[in-house]
Amino acid sequence: TMITPETLQTIKLQTAVALTSGTSKDFTSIPSGVNRITVMWLDCSLSGTSRPQVQLGVGGSAVTSGYDCSGAIFSSSSMASTSYTTGWVVYTDAIAAYNSSGHLILSRIDGNKWVGVGQASNDTSSPYSSTSSGHIGLAGELDMIRFGTVNGSDTFDVGTVNISWEF
Repeated sequence: TMITPETLQTIKLQTAVALTSGTSKDFTSIPSGVNRITVMWLDCSLSGTSRPQVQLGVGGSAVTSGYDCSGAIFSSSSMASTSYTTGWVVYTDAIAAYNSSGHLILSRIDGNKWVGVGQASNDTSSPYSSTSSGHIGLAGELDMIRFGTVNGSDTFDVGTVNISWEF
């Protein structure tokens, strides 16, 4: 089989955004027909004890409800889990001094239905690993990703976030 530009799938990495202020960072103008999006963050830290979360957007607005997602956090001595309806939560240990790094892979399963799975770690002296998974059906074509906080008031104080997409 001959490989042509039409058959070659490429990953479109966007421009990384510093997480040094604000309660959310939006990635807009995601083109129609994208079938996979990866959200990546490095050394993300918040001013308080909220957790980061990823929300999908339609028509330039973040969808803030209707998610069926769960998350779990593991250490050498404990485990905790919970569920969320407001987005894919980066279920890290909720301590302001901790930095989290990880990724969430979102895949279109059919129409405007999306499934996702993510992994993250806390960069601390007591390391934690976390996982999250879930799904949502959107009312229209996905065109944005929001990386924000669960409580909407804690601010980012360090780190970087970026996304990539594939058709």
